[in-house]
Amino acid sequence: MPYTLRSNHNISGFISQAESLINSFDLDTNSKYLFLSLFGAIDQYIPCVIENYQPGYDFVVVLFPFESPDYYKCIKPCKEIVESLYKAKFAVIDCGSNINLCKHFCYNTFINENHDSWIPCDWDQRIYYYVCANRVLKTHRIKLLNNLYSFPIKERILTAGNYNLRQKIRTEINFPVPLAAPDECQVLNPDFESQRYMPNSFKQCIFNLVTESSYENIGDTFETWSRIMVTEKSIRPFRLHQLPIFLAPAGHVEYLRNLKFDVFDDIIDHSYDLCQDPNNRIELITCLVKKLFSKSLSEWQVICTTNQKRFEYNQKHCDRVKHQLDFDLVNNFNAWASAKII
Repeated sequence: MPYTLRSNHNISGFISQAESLINSFDLDTNSKYLFLSLFGAIDQYIPCVIENYQPGYDFVVVLFPFESPDYYKCIKPCKEIVESLYKAKFAVIDCGSNINLCKHFCYNTFINENHDSWIPCDWDQRIYYYVCANRVLKTHRIKLLNNLYSFPIKERILTAGNYNLRQKIRTEINFPVPLAAPDECQVLNPDFESQRYMPNSFKQCIFNLVTESSYENIGDTFETWSRIMVTEKSIRPFRLHQLPIFLAPAGHVEYLRNLKFDVFDDIIDHSYDLCQDPNNRIELITCLVKKLFSKSLSEWQVICTTNQKRFEYNQKHCDRVKHQLDFDLVNNFNAWASAKII
């Protein structure tokens, strides 16, 4: 294949998935492609592009395995260097961007359904109303957690990470950090690999209150992507047979509907998804969560049991959506690569 794959890290899983992804593209045998899998400190990215470029590459494609707004601080200069200095076409494939017609999801968005951690538990084992998992604290998550923590209810699972907390963010927090599920370590390890662990109690919840990585900026710093972006967080309730509520940019729920997921509109009022004000949307979701407690856990168990087939549909549909999005990504990349530079 007429390409070179380089990386600034040694995470074998990402590299092997990058190779698999690249091999699915229709690469022009008369052109040379440089793919860079980048991870870590953003000050490494521009030097990495410069160091790995060699005369003759027609395309330079950066692969970001995770979502972070910090990555975009280096996108513009990288693009300018590649296009103006090297006269090559530049694109980015990341966890949800739509840059130069290339689009992809987070590498671990669609979890292996055969793994024990992702097998749903029976409804009579659902002893909590909802889970709201937050490994990394961001302003939109803090605002919601402040509201949820004030609820006088024990049948819930709230988590909040305890690392990379800027002093400015600490002043906004009205709950103890870390917040942990009853069956997980009280001190969340900041090491990336430790964040893959999912406590069993997460599966014992009726609802999954998803706090997505992206949200409109409601702080005084650029902390999140503001566009709709589906990560593994949004897929988790579909895998685990849970009723979903999404703290995400406006239109996120509609996007999932368009992907043909059943978001249980007859059970959950997703009108918050229409709210354009990000602060008001948090309050609407808070009110929605309060309404959940008007029914007992046993009543919710009965409701979910009667809708079992719909949960099974969503679980199976995850694989169909993944195949479709992979297909779209390949087509988008091929269209971008074959398009003429204007």
